[in-house]
Amino acid sequence: MNIPSGALSAPTTITVVSKGGAYVAYEMLPHGLQFLKPVTAVQGLQNTATYGTDAGNAVRTAYLPEGSDAIGVDDSASPSELEAATTYFTGPQHVAETHVWIINHFSRYILISNVWVCVEGCGG
Repeated sequence: MNIPSGALSAPTTITVVSKGGAYVAYEMLPHGLQFLKPVTAVQGLQNTATYGTDAGNAVRTAYLPEGSDAIGVDDSASPSELEAATTYFTGPQHVAETHVWIINHFSRYILISNVWVCVEGCGG
């Protein structure tokens, strides 16, 4: 994680906790912390279950609001935001190696991939 100078208005203790389990998910504290400048987080993808697959190559970062942070038995999640991000690919098969995303506030983030379903407000 890169927190640039001037991103915080006062000295702040930052805590990032991996949620563990089958998903790449993080609890970032203190909840509700707003940054004055964008913060970037970097996630290597080599040790994820979907590494080298089509799903792994379609990774995105999502914010999970409180009350919607559980993962369903069907592996579904209910994010309220998809974050601006860049995925870096390597090799002749173009395998996703690293995912870098922008954080403007702290709370719960998860890497999601594979099937996308638009629930509301999807262009048109």
